[in-house]
Amino acid sequence: MRFIKQFFEKNHPTPKPAPGAVRPEVCEQAARGFEDVYRNHSPEQMPWFWAELDPDFSKALADYGLSHGSAVDLGGGSGTQAIALAKLGFTATCTDFSAGALEGGRKLAQEANVQVDFRYDDVTHTQLKSRFDLVLDRGCFHIIAPARRPDYLQTVLQCLAPQGWFFFKCFSALEPPRPGPFCFTEAEIRDFFEPSLEILELRHTEFPGTRAVFPKAIFAVMKHRP
Repeated sequence: MRFIKQFFEKNHPTPKPAPGAVRPEVCEQAARGFEDVYRNHSPEQMPWFWAELDPDFSKALADYGLSHGSAVDLGGGSGTQAIALAKLGFTATCTDFSAGALEGGRKLAQEANVQVDFRYDDVTHTQLKSRFDLVLDRGCFHIIAPARRPDYLQTVLQCLAPQGWFFFKCFSALEPPRPGPFCFTEAEIRDFFEPSLEILELRHTEFPGTRAVFPKAIFAVMKHRP
């Protein structure tokens, strides 16, 4: 797991990085590094691993009455969220730029006896053609270089069905400063997403995983504007 620490120490952002402050090729460096991590560690060893559906996602499904349909987890790693949705009856897809992550996910899905479509894909240059009733991001946006964020947003808009839902989770600026993913304020999330999407819910929460203390996070529910 040394790569994760070294990667974020090398590319540790300021609280409000200027556009382009982190070079676009950081995404390509991340792809190579995360591939090594997933090849040499089981999914359960990842700091962000959470075997069940994220509690904020689960609550949002109940709050908004969502119980079926097509779903995609963008940059979903080993696919725990897609697997959890498949258990609930959703037609689930998981994408990631690490083939090793997807291999681990396929094993987890097989063990859970569910069908998940695992796709090798870069969220900043997607090859996905389908639209989904539910789009998830659990910790993908917060590792993307500022210069590539418009490409990420275009992928979300392209994947989201006209009446679809976007569940989003990233690290919060309330998290103590340390090398790691980019952290955001509520205002920064609004500034980035609201020109394109309607934000129905935006609140602070936690990011459950394998760490003893869960990082602070922001959770949002969004849809296409009417």
